Amino acid sequence: MSLKVIEMIEGLALEKPRMPITRIYRKLTEFAARTGERLPSYQAVHRVVQAIPVSLMTLAHSGSRIYCERFNLIHRREAAKSNAIWQADHAQLRILLLREDGTSSRPRPPIVIGDYSREIAGYYLGFEAPSVLRTSLALRQAV
Repeated sequence: MSLKVIEMIEGLALEKPRMPITRIYRKLTEFAARTGERLPSYQAVHRVVQAIPVSLMTLAHSGSRIYCERFNLIHRREAAKSNAIWQADHAQLRILLLREDGTSSRPRPPIVIGDYSREIAGYYLGFEAPSVLRTSLALRQAV
């Protein structure tokens, strides 16, 4: 198959609305008759269409919003300077601490981390479940 024919198949496959492979093959037959190109088999056309990445097909047929939802699941932000972005996290520590009643358990402190330097700006040590109150106390300590 020539590069021109492959580009024609890919271009037709990425058109909106989505075109069935039989229709792509019919249009390719017309193109080959007009230009004198050698007509590939239906199976060869099918293989070229199937080789197009799913992400590209989704972008072409469903649009950028659907593409972002399916393939850009993580958006990483990076701070340009210190204290520009802080992140709060509730991680269960891998240590056992003694509670006031004598039992031992693992604390789940909210931790405020500076995105630029990755240092801990504030925390609140407690055994209670994560909540807005605990996070705000850690944030207050960080400020």
